[in-house]
Amino acid sequence: MKMKSYYMIDLWRNLSYWNKPLNKSTLEFKAIYDEALMKTEPWSKKRIILKGRSCDVLNNIEENSLDFVYIDADHTLKGIIIDLIKSWPRLKMMVISQVMIFVILFGSIKKTLSLH
Repeated sequence: MKMKSYYMIDLWRNLSYWNKPLNKSTLEFKAIYDEALMKTEPWSKKRIILKGRSCDVLNNIEENSLDFVYIDADHTLKGIIIDLIKSWPRLKMMVISQVMIFVILFGSIKKTLSLH
């Protein structure tokens, strides 16, 4: 399958109320954003950038339209769950069944590895 487009979603800015290690200064976030653009430049014609919190900008993506979602969230369990809930309706139905299978398999593998 050839990728037609992809979304890059992030705040790329400092949040004064978010006291986490990855909450960088405005200057550092500018450098991170510039690096992300540089590294994805070969695919810039397919790139759609949505600046903002996932829960605010995911509504700009049509439901049942995505083949794949990579969730990095804000590196907290709460953030990951919120992003998962908000992005789930945007996944195509066929993808959802594949994701569920992966989660089940990955969960089993993870449990098996932690037993050793």
